[in-house]
Amino acid sequence: MPNLYESAAKILESLAKPNEPVNKKKDAKKDTKKESQSFPSVTSTQLKSLIYTNSRSTTTNTITSSSKKQVKNTNNQNNNNDLRQLYAIVASTLKYAPILRPVVRASDLLNPKFPTFRYFVNEWHAMAMVQDLLFSKSGRITAPKCKAKEAVLQNKTRLHGEFVKWKVRNRVRDPKTDLEKFTVPILNDAQPVTNRHDDDDENLDENDETPVRWVRLNAIKCTTPDDLVSREQELTNEGELKFVSDWHDIRKNTDLVVYKDKIVANLYGVHPKRFPIITTKLYTSGKLIIQDRASCLPATILVHNLKALGVDLKPPSELQSGQKLKKGEADKSSIQLIDACAAPGNKTTHLTGLSLTAYPRLFAAAFTKNGNKNPLQHKFVAAFERNEFRAKTLSKMLNVAGASKYVNVNVQDFTQSKPSDYPNVSGFVVDPSCSGSGIFGRKNAATLANENNAEENEENSDNKKTSLTQDEETRLLKLAGFQYKVVKHALSFPNARVVVYSTCSIHAHENEHVVDRLMNDPQVAQAWGWRVQSRKHVVPDWPRRGFPEEFPVYAQKHAGEEDELFERERMAEGCVRALPKEDGGIGFFAVCFVRDLPESEDNKGEGEDEDEVLDQEEEWGGFSD
Repeated sequence: MPNLYESAAKILESLAKPNEPVNKKKDAKKDTKKESQSFPSVTSTQLKSLIYTNSRSTTTNTITSSSKKQVKNTNNQNNNNDLRQLYAIVASTLKYAPILRPVVRASDLLNPKFPTFRYFVNEWHAMAMVQDLLFSKSGRITAPKCKAKEAVLQNKTRLHGEFVKWKVRNRVRDPKTDLEKFTVPILNDAQPVTNRHDDDDENLDENDETPVRWVRLNAIKCTTPDDLVSREQELTNEGELKFVSDWHDIRKNTDLVVYKDKIVANLYGVHPKRFPIITTKLYTSGKLIIQDRASCLPATILVHNLKALGVDLKPPSELQSGQKLKKGEADKSSIQLIDACAAPGNKTTHLTGLSLTAYPRLFAAAFTKNGNKNPLQHKFVAAFERNEFRAKTLSKMLNVAGASKYVNVNVQDFTQSKPSDYPNVSGFVVDPSCSGSGIFGRKNAATLANENNAEENEENSDNKKTSLTQDEETRLLKLAGFQYKVVKHALSFPNARVVVYSTCSIHAHENEHVVDRLMNDPQVAQAWGWRVQSRKHVVPDWPRRGFPEEFPVYAQKHAGEEDELFERERMAEGCVRALPKEDGGIGFFAVCFVRDLPESEDNKGEGEDEDEVLDQEEEWGGFSD
């Protein structure tokens, strides 16, 4: 059974850059500063959520050695201790990863020629143990006795020697201060999950702390609409929370307070430290889900527009083809919604819950007492994830949230799916890998958002510009090419009506420029009939919108025309932007594409003629929410 270090290694592997080779010895003299930029950056909230999701299905049963009866009786205490320790291992290993990797590789600990190689589940497993040896206060590895631990201890002298060499090469004189510039800063404090009580805002890590902890009630766990009302009461009663009318008041108020969001249904904001969400019964039972407010916008926009266009989501049993299926295979004819880049699954579960509450017949069919016992009969959402381990994390998240009954997980690259296999899909959420520049606390987020220039921020809070190096520009262009390809593939599905594209990026390259390129693609706008939805149907009360000046292709094609400025303004108004922290959470972008399909419409979009150049592009392993 896996111990905490093996569990940490698998979680770290799921976060790692997909194209970063593992277990391959590299030049130990590689520039560690540059290498640190290749490691994943995540917020502490996202990391905690990922760890908790994995632990629900594995940690309690595999990490503790108690019998099932003992686990049941001491579940909360044991599981919380495991979570704290697991978080500390993952956070510290990720923090020091740019240092640990060259040290581990130079030590030959993972050299296939030596027997120690086979004792580790992956490179992260070795790095997790070595970080205990090199960076913990005690200098001891806390893992239980195992072959991997013995291998590290046997190579203790070599590892310390390689660490000394690394410090000499990188001119580290004072480890307390000089090491920080080589670390992954977003996780620079490997604190326990539930053991921080800094009530004074001055003590908060401003680079790694959301101004508000956003949580939503999980509609999937409700059997009647009234359940949402009773769960709201349960939430406020359990924490003795008082309602405030503005989310900004959460920080200002010394009492335990809660804000009910006016844009996203059943979403609440609480203080990120004063109210321990993950210890509540609602959270541990999967009835409450932590999700940033901006991250809730795609599903909210999608379901609203499906309703506005008169799209009817039907009980899957009415759409099933009746064809013979393999064991465990869902009927693709019953799939009506797709999350194209689904892991870890928050948007998927949100979309599923909103759809059930928005469509009474779908909701009624899900809870019929005398329905078909086939567990696949209710699946109306397809979730794509090409990475096998992340797909497992996605499945765990769906199971915890109660959504596995309705969602079919496809371990597949979405761009390789065939549109003709999904004749009844009408809506998409497309949130592909991106630069993650909207995630505050990242190494260069403050620079990219010009947050250090207070005067400029006051005057141009809606129009922050970024200065990029040539390498950053190249990286963003590559990302934008991949994002364009994924969205266009979604737009090619024959009966798609609504496609919501989103990123957690602040850069126009990945946002308005992708929209601009798509709307100036003859297939997308002319042959397939897609348009950017108007502000009226894209959370109109959200104040921050897209940048009209960031539609260069349209501007070039229609320069000087009477309606050029009007059309660019219209497209920008159809886009939603959120700034890191200023808007209560992460930086975000979303846009909604819609089209009308006459009944006589033949299947025009088959996705067969996408640019050959784009087909050759490889995805850069950017950040996925």
